[in-house]
Amino acid sequence: MIQTMSNIRKTLYVLAFGFAPMVAGAQGVTGLFNTGVDAFGTKLTFGATDLHYTVLENGGSQAIVTNHPAYIQDVNSAYIWQTSSGQPGNTTRTFRTTFNIGAAYDPFTAFVSGEWSTDNAGTNIFLNGVATGNTSPSFTSFTSFLISAGFVSGLNTLDFQVADFGEPGALDVRSLQGDARLAVVATPEPASLALLATGLLGIGFTRRRRKHKA
Repeated sequence: MIQTMSNIRKTLYVLAFGFAPMVAGAQGVTGLFNTGVDAFGTKLTFGATDLHYTVLENGGSQAIVTNHPAYIQDVNSAYIWQTSSGQPGNTTRTFRTTFNIGAAYDPFTAFVSGEWSTDNAGTNIFLNGVATGNTSPSFTSFTSFLISAGFVSGLNTLDFQVADFGEPGALDVRSLQGDARLAVVATPEPASLALLATGLLGIGFTRRRRKHKA
């Protein structure tokens, strides 16, 4: 099978640099959403389904927007629970969201930060199943968190664990964001550069022969 010029160039890059050229449009950390918002980040109304968070203890069902007059409020997020009434109470619920780290980015440089408010206590945040030690004291304030290790390339899971001591229960996550640096590419050795140059010259020579034949 005859390779196209584009495929030949890609092959030469792999031989010379040890990697394929980066694909345009690759992104770092994507898919992070505050609780209680739609796909555009707009705050949902009471009783709406949050498509970005699931309840692990309820078979992975979607979380529901809830609220209470005592809760501190934010314009860019809403409280969620297993039901809009904040039931069941006196229990622990874990809310999972997922996000991605692009293939062109280094997961070891990634971070995720935000703030959370909980009814009653936020007992931990888990990244890919590993506890980060972050906690939240109550629903009267937001507590900031920063996670800077434990990421993987591709799909990642972020779990917020909340212990309720008497219904209703609730979780609000706001200002959720993340980022990662582009993967560092090693500088090619002189021999690799020579190989690349030879290959490119070969492509040019082949093109010139085709023109002369035409």
